[in-house]
Amino acid sequence: MGIPGNLFFVILYTLLGSWWILKGRFWQRSRLKRGVLVSAFLFKVLAGCLYGVFYFNVYHTGDIVHYFQDSRVIYSALPENPGHFLQLTFGYSPSGEVPEHLSYLYDQMWLSWRTQEYFSVRVNSVFNLLSFGHFYGNIALLCIVSMMGLVWLHEALSEAFPQHSGSLAIAVFFMPSTLFWCSAIHKDAVTLFSLGALLYSILMLIRQPQLRHVLLVAAGAFFLWNSRSYMVMILLPNLFVYTYGLRHEGPHFLRFFAMNAGLLLAVIALEYFVPQIDLLGKLAFEQEFLLALKGNTHLPMRPIGDTLGSLLSNIPMALDHVWLKTFTNPPVNGFQILAAISGASQVAFILWLGFGWRFRHYNTPMLAFCIFFSFAVLLVVGLTVPALGAIVRYKSSMLPLVFAAAIAGNNPERLKARFLGWALDPSRLLKPANSHAADAVS
Repeated sequence: MGIPGNLFFVILYTLLGSWWILKGRFWQRSRLKRGVLVSAFLFKVLAGCLYGVFYFNVYHTGDIVHYFQDSRVIYSALPENPGHFLQLTFGYSPSGEVPEHLSYLYDQMWLSWRTQEYFSVRVNSVFNLLSFGHFYGNIALLCIVSMMGLVWLHEALSEAFPQHSGSLAIAVFFMPSTLFWCSAIHKDAVTLFSLGALLYSILMLIRQPQLRHVLLVAAGAFFLWNSRSYMVMILLPNLFVYTYGLRHEGPHFLRFFAMNAGLLLAVIALEYFVPQIDLLGKLAFEQEFLLALKGNTHLPMRPIGDTLGSLLSNIPMALDHVWLKTFTNPPVNGFQILAAISGASQVAFILWLGFGWRFRHYNTPMLAFCIFFSFAVLLVVGLTVPALGAIVRYKSSMLPLVFAAAIAGNNPERLKARFLGWALDPSRLLKPANSHAADAVS
């Protein structure tokens, strides 16, 4: 895996990706100028490569290193045993055990194919067919895929908040934390792809049902289930209320609150009626498992417990870990200093946006979805994940929804005049209105 090969493939797929964004029909659906999309893509490739340089070439450790190295082990079987390559890339076993004839490869690998982390190995294994096993080429390919999801996500958000479409582009594409942590070979890029695919395709199904939109829903759900299964369990009920709200006007926030509160009570009560389904126990097990892992910075955590009271009492701890510990915990290295600056900036930006929030003007199902879904996901992260670096990364994939909700409640002219206008008029990121309408029709 030499430097010339990596340079060749990252440049090749960056150029091809940029050309496709400028000329391809897929990107017509976006109301953003194509130059803006190309800029976002280039920033993602740069951020992903910087991430890779630090972890792969400096630290020589980390999840992305193990994901890629395991995929290279699988790739090594391709010339002589293509069937073995296919089995380890796409295969499953009912027992969870790898077949004996694959042990000569599997024994060299770091990750277990029983875990969801292995999904990233599968993705890299597929990308290796196009990059010939070059790490930075895979980063560029993943950035192309995640850009597709971000375009879908931005379109779904812009349909709900058209007056904020330019500002939403900054929240979706250009937030530094999301750019950096979600552009490398991690599952977070797949998370954003899946969320964008699901929200956009459901919106399209409501408007003009087509088979391709059904397939996109299925693909988004499949990828998200294989990478973040807990997120699917949170997402599906909220998607149901969101879809209902698209067809029926009404108290959307009350509907989402009732559904999430009812779901929480059902999770607690389910254990008493079906002891085999102990979701609180699974959360507690996940917390204990992650606490046992060695990491650079592990935060102290209270046990989740097995009652509603113990769960609720831990919510302040979870919110503290997700929003405050990223900068109140003393940083000890360069990455943690950058994460601390980023975390403090995020809180300050949200508070600033909150001062201008006017709920009554933007009562849409998308706004309630962004708030309740992102809050629930971040709550699970704060309750179960002790590693500060993992918290920062997991939070980054939710920031587009968090900032979209914070932006949507503000007056667009206020944002332009008091914050964004001094450097950038968000409307300059958008195509002319008639141009986007023509692209949407075509």
